Amino acid sequence: VVEIGPAIGLHDRQPFHQGDTIDGGSGTDVLLVKGGSVDALFDSDGKLNSNITNSEILISGKENGTVESLTDVGKLSDIGMTVGSDGKVTTANTSNATWADSGTHGDYNVMTCTITHTDSSSEEVTVAVLKTTLNNG
Repeated sequence: VVEIGPAIGLHDRQPFHQGDTIDGGSGTDVLLVKGGSVDALFDSDGKLNSNITNSEILISGKENGTVESLTDVGKLSDIGMTVGSDGKVTTANTSNATWADSGTHGDYNVMTCTITHTDSSSEEVTVAVLKTTLNNG
């Protein structure tokens, strides 16, 4: 299941199935991939699937994991990601989140965020950010 929501408020989330058309519209938009991988959103040539447009941030993680809690822009900052008023995205290590570069997919920089929970368990979230919107890329 893939859900999309604008980063400001992350509302208007809608289910996505292979073959659906998603247009994030204006502003900075986020696609949330629950229980799957952002890799599934890219074609074999490394470019974002042509059915998905105007989505600047792609985030994937395990079902019932951190991705489920990314319901507003404040939650993105909980994992060390901020979206500025200019739409630029910045990532930074925090006390519970560590970021590492994982390569590129077409026009996107791909990063892995390892999140450590209060019970000392951890999980990985994969984030792809459109290169032109990444502040620290």
